Amino acid sequence: MHALMYLKTLVITMASSYPFVALVSSLSSLDVEHYEPCNDGCVFIRFFSSGNLPASTPGNMQNVTLTNRSSSLRHNAVLDTLPQFVVLQNGHPVTAVSFWDSFTWLDWAYALIGLPSVLPASLVSQWVSTEQQYLPTSCPGMHGQAMQRQCESRDMRQHIENTLENQISLQGYLAAVAGWTAFKVLHDWAVLAKSSEFDSLCLGIVSFFFQSTACLMAYLWSLGALEVFVAKAPEQDCACYYQIPLLELVAALSTPLLLHYLTYTKLVMLYKAIQHGDYLYDVPFRLVHASAPNDPTGPMLIATLSGDSGMPELEPIALSFKKYRRLSFAIEVVESFWNMGNAQIIGPFIIGPLFVRTLIASLSISSSLAGFIRGALLSASAAALAAIIYCNVNHRLPKLRKLISCEMSDAKWILGVMIGSVQLFCHVTYAVATSLVFVELVGAFDRNSAKLGEQERFKLWTWSCSGSYIFYSCRAGFRTKFLVPVMQSESMQALEASMLSAEEWIDHAASHPYDGLSAHAAFAQRFVASGDISGRDFEARLSAVRYELDLMEGRLVAQCCT
Repeated sequence: MHALMYLKTLVITMASSYPFVALVSSLSSLDVEHYEPCNDGCVFIRFFSSGNLPASTPGNMQNVTLTNRSSSLRHNAVLDTLPQFVVLQNGHPVTAVSFWDSFTWLDWAYALIGLPSVLPASLVSQWVSTEQQYLPTSCPGMHGQAMQRQCESRDMRQHIENTLENQISLQGYLAAVAGWTAFKVLHDWAVLAKSSEFDSLCLGIVSFFFQSTACLMAYLWSLGALEVFVAKAPEQDCACYYQIPLLELVAALSTPLLLHYLTYTKLVMLYKAIQHGDYLYDVPFRLVHASAPNDPTGPMLIATLSGDSGMPELEPIALSFKKYRRLSFAIEVVESFWNMGNAQIIGPFIIGPLFVRTLIASLSISSSLAGFIRGALLSASAAALAAIIYCNVNHRLPKLRKLISCEMSDAKWILGVMIGSVQLFCHVTYAVATSLVFVELVGAFDRNSAKLGEQERFKLWTWSCSGSYIFYSCRAGFRTKFLVPVMQSESMQALEASMLSAEEWIDHAASHPYDGLSAHAAFAQRFVASGDISGRDFEARLSAVRYELDLMEGRLVAQCCT
């Protein structure tokens, strides 16, 4: 029976990881017959070069016929490295839309948040790649419909370069999934073997690192699915361009989106596990093992729990304060890595092009799938608007107002006010841009499908920024509602002020009674009662208590704290 429990966790973990590998692997080797030629127009942006497809920078588009030559080279070493959105149709001239062509005040938030990561990446990409040009969309003596018929032929399809199967991000994704699975199995086995909480939680943190890396790599891989694929004409300096069909695109994007949700929920659970004990399936294992020792891997469908009348007392979490602080530091490091990946990779690079592609598909195609996508985008816009309002009303505005009311003048206070003001401006931009997209989507339900006209083409960067804003808004709302409270509880358990005053300690402990913070609230009440409640003195007192507890073997208890 003991060996079967280990085998059960292994099978469950392997079965839950397999779909993430199988779907990506199958889409990476898509048959050439499934690609759609860009005869009706393809919209994309390409940040990095590979094969016969360079980055869509102005300098790489000098061989194609542009409908708007004003969007080409600006003869600026920085501006010319920023990729453009490209509207490409086989046999016809190409339209390139630069970030600077339709720049409005709504784009300033993206310039402040997205460009600091996009521009350096574009500069590095241009530096490491050889000079390369986009191949013309028309072959000599073949234009318009004649070129489009050539692109639909099987002979031309045989020359399609599938950039998805050779991407470094795909290899990184598969390696990260393997590491995630391996360390998840080791973690579960360590929990079942009742090894020390410190060892099993360390394995859980390493597993989360690989899981978050897999999510970032999956997003980078899916970026290739949002772009076009090229088929160079044999012995000619021209090419046909193709894209992945909408259904396959939805399947390709489902992997990183689902993995993103699982990674965020895993992070919340990991913060809780450090505070209350490691777990297998959502319940602290010490509670499960004490209540159902015969099969702790099964569901908790039992009549009584450990600690109930007539049942043995539940043993406390076996984790010293010193080891708890080490775990606290480790989880903060991997959380910072995950947060940076969201802010500097997923938001500026992937979500914008994803939003543009899905929005254009929902507006220009009359089908049930397009209607579903339109409804999903509408729901996402509404959720983002609600999330950003919730975040500012409950967190951002009170924090900034309290900071301003301090009336200090040191550099730290000035920097805090400046950062808070910039964040507030960005959040207002998020709300306005999301509202405009919401209105446009509502109006789209009253009209039939339409081609992407000249007016819509110059909205591409605005739509892309709006998609990033929707992502940032939902992320801010999720962090404020679910992640920040458990992070604050974890910081209080580690006796870190974490930008919280003594009064906020008391309020947080009262609003989260199940986090076991009564001793911490009592400590803060004693401090407030002393009359000296400046933030620096509170942090100094906490530092002294941390030093005392580091010399002890036990976990924080009320006697130590108060």
